[in-house]
Amino acid sequence: MGRIADCFATLRGRGEAALVPFIMAGDPDLDATRTVIRAAVEAGADLLELGVPFSDPTADGPVNQRAAARALQRGTSLRQILEMAVAHYLRRAQQLKGLTPKRPRRPRQTRSG
Repeated sequence: MGRIADCFATLRGRGEAALVPFIMAGDPDLDATRTVIRAAVEAGADLLELGVPFSDPTADGPVNQRAAARALQRGTSLRQILEMAVAHYLRRAQQLKGLTPKRPRRPRQTRSG
């Protein structure tokens, strides 16, 4: 399984739902997007859905349409969004390196014969 499927499987096994906030990249600007991403992760988001603005988001509804329009007006590009996402991922992976899980695992008990 991939990381997303693993996340959902773990949460399902604990009887929990996933917190997956949607963030329109570049609205109001990329610096604010970085701040919102960090805040969402620190607040316990399990996954993030990062919206990429495009010129005709009619299927996304009026709120996301306006957010995409603002991001496009500021010149937000797919390249900028991907660079930001990769930088966040690498920074987060470095922070997590060597840390123990929040919920420590119990040692596996074996039956003696």
